[in-house]
Amino acid sequence: MGKRMEGAFWVIEILETCEKDLGDVQRLWADGDVMRFVGFPEGLRQSDEEMGQWYEWILRSRPRVNHSSVFEDGVFCGETFYRIDEKRGNGAAVDIKLFAFARGRFRLRWRRPSGRGRRGCGSIPIR
Repeated sequence: MGKRMEGAFWVIEILETCEKDLGDVQRLWADGDVMRFVGFPEGLRQSDEEMGQWYEWILRSRPRVNHSSVFEDGVFCGETFYRIDEKRGNGAAVDIKLFAFARGRFRLRWRRPSGRGRRGCGSIPIR
């Protein structure tokens, strides 16, 4: 299956992370260029055991917490993570990290309440 574009942006897959993806996530976190945005300019190096413990935490915490892997044409590009904060009115935190080669090539679409009882849409490029 070839790459698919929508306008000027590549179509990607966001799949719930499974155990076989942990090495890719570990490599993403170790990349200082990726992690400088979240306070780790030298990257965050985790052992295989630490990655396994983190993954077990994700499994135990679903559905309030979840992690997905981002792929373009089968190539790992990054991650998404969300957490629902029950202590703060069920607000949600969403995090997206991409390798440098994948930035600026995708567009994110989301739906949110519009205040009139209808769902609104938004779209931003991911850079």
